[in-house]
Formats: sequence, C-alpha cells, structure tokens
Amino acid sequence: IRPDGAIRWIRDRAYPIRDVDGRVRRMAGIAEDITQAHLTREQLVQGSKLATLGELASGIAHELNQPLNIARMAAEFSLVKLARREIDIKLLRNKLSIIYDQTDRMADIVNHMRLFSREEKGEQEDIYPRQSLLNTVRLIEKQFKVSGIELEIYTPKSCRVVLGQPLRLEQVILNLLSNAKDAVMERMKHAEKETADFIPTIKVKLVDEDRKSTRLNSSHIPLS
Repeated sequence: IRPDGAIRWIRDRAYPIRDVDGRVRRMAGIAEDITQAHLTREQLVQGSKLATLGELASGIAHELNQPLNIARMAAEFSLVKLARREIDIKLLRNKLSIIYDQTDRMADIVNHMRLFSREEKGEQEDIYPRQSLLNTVRLIEKQFKVSGIELEIYTPKSCRVVLGQPLRLEQVILNLLSNAKDAVMERMKHAEKETADFIPTIKVKLVDEDRKSTRLNSSHIPLS
C-alpha cells in the first residue's frame, strides 16, 4: 500500500549469498511490480462470473417467477375478498404472511446474485464451505432440471470455517458443476438408447474430516 493509498502488487524473489564455508553473508533478490498482470487476471475472473450469470439467467428467472406468482395470487385473492367486503382478519393475515415470505425469498435470490457478480478486492475472510456449496446449487439447480439432469448433494450438517474468498470458491464450484453438466450432456448425445427410467445424475459431496455427509433434499437447501 503506497503512501497515497494506492495498492500495488509485488512479487519478491530472494536467495542467500554464501561464503566459502557455506555461511549466509547476505541476501540478493529482485522485487517485480505485477500490478497490471494481477488486475488483468481479476478482470478475467470478473468477466467469467458475469458470463456465467448470463448463462444461468433462464434458471434464475424461473426461480424468481415461482415466488412471484405465489405472492401475486395471494394479493389477488385478498383484493377480491376486500372488494366483496368479506373481511376475515385471520385469512388476510395469512395471505400477507405468504406475500412477505415470498418477497423475502426473491430478495434473497437477488441479493446473492448481486453479491456473486460484484468485483472482489482480494481480501480474505471466513468461508463457510457448506453455505458456499448450497448458494451455488441454488443458482444452477433449475437449469440442470430443465436439461434433465439430477443433482445429488451430500453434505455434513456443519463444516469448519476456512480462510479465503467465498465468492471465488463459489465460482470454482460453479465451473466444476458446469463442466460436469456439459460432459453429461455430451455423453447423453452420443450414448446408445437408454432405458426409460434412466436419469442422468451428478453427485456433489462435501467432506469435512470426521463429519458424516448425508444427502440433502433440494427442497431443503437454504437460500442464505
């Protein structure tokens, strides 16, 4: 960090200078400014994330459409009851609760998309691996279902915290799953006739030492 607050990325390389007896007398080395290369790499990563979100747009739209329709139907039902002066406080409270829950769900999806698409500054922080995996699955599971591919998720109920960049980890998981999906679809295209009950499946397992991983039903995957 320079005195004016600007950040420069430096790569240091050093080696010892020894005397005839093998004792280290001094160090020699070189410091190379790799700021531009680092920024270029970060721009490529950011571009890759935005391209990935573009590919997932249809699945994400479907994910938003479901709670939107539920909230709309609850609102329409409530408006009809009010127009008829059939006011039932308990019923209206229930419908408003449904609208609140569904809009909250949509907000969670949008907020995670916003976080995923933001440009990272390279700072490391606590990562909750299980949550990173589940966040990624929520982004892509609809797209996989549309392609006729089932995702089986195996994860412990909790995992230890590690240090790193959460969004970068999610990008890695997303790339791995996207590559797996492409490979499965390519094999399906060239495979011989399959049985009627054949369902292409990609299994994802998160392992934390000494903690048992169990299959997680997709309907139980939390939003955040």
